[in-house]
Amino acid sequence: MTAADALNVSGSAAFSWTVSTAPAQGPAGQVWLQNGGKCLDDPGGRTASRTRVQIWACNGGANQQWTVVQDGTLQVHGACLAEAGTGNGAPAELSTCDGTSAQRWQAGTRGELVSMASGRCLDDTGWRTANGTLLQTWACSGGSEQHWIPAAAPAMSGIPGKCADDPGFSTANGTRLDLWACAGSSNQNWTAEPDGSVRLSGKCLDVAGYGTASGTPLDLYTCKGTTNQIWKIVPVGPFGSELVNPASGKCLADGGDTTANGSKLTIQACQAQDPGTIWRVM
Repeated sequence: MTAADALNVSGSAAFSWTVSTAPAQGPAGQVWLQNGGKCLDDPGGRTASRTRVQIWACNGGANQQWTVVQDGTLQVHGACLAEAGTGNGAPAELSTCDGTSAQRWQAGTRGELVSMASGRCLDDTGWRTANGTLLQTWACSGGSEQHWIPAAAPAMSGIPGKCADDPGFSTANGTRLDLWACAGSSNQNWTAEPDGSVRLSGKCLDVAGYGTASGTPLDLYTCKGTTNQIWKIVPVGPFGSELVNPASGKCLADGGDTTANGSKLTIQACQAQDPGTIWRVM
């Protein structure tokens, strides 16, 4: 860059800029606890590091609007949920986002939020349900005091940049589901429910015809609570989870392991090293 003053005296300097791509974000929404039905809450809407997070009656306020980010962070007001330590009882608090593992969380098999630093779970201290109960991390137990239900979020494939997708934003029973470039749109925002269903636009992720064979198509269908609509989230390492249909023992999959938009989703044998069966659901 060269600049000159009114007398045409000039000077030059050389420099470079590096622009980083921000990780993809899901929608903002409440994250509620099965034990007592209270919401993950930032007291007073503070953003200062070391602010302890709590549970509070769900009210839809800005201090309960958490954003699920593709890098595994959970953010409110631009601050990250963090684990302040790795032992039982470590405080759960807000912190300036820095990309460390103490700020990255993974969905557990029973709806836990598992710290990728310690492997411990975000925990409702003492099973209390009172407003203002401060949160901690604790050894994962599978109990309702550690069962969190997040806002709708993309089911992002282990195939980079692709998401489970409802083509054409259809809500008709039998709509075949596919893989598509992640767009953050409502036809890619899924919610894992306490009953084991995975929902979008009021319909359930469904194994067509109660099939159990590899290659059976996946579709949207009216939620019925049947075995072909029940899914279990099984972590398979630091990069994602499998969505297993217990009735068939098979996984939600991009059957062809293709990267093409429109590749149809099916159930397939679970393979922990296969990106086509790996999903990030937070």
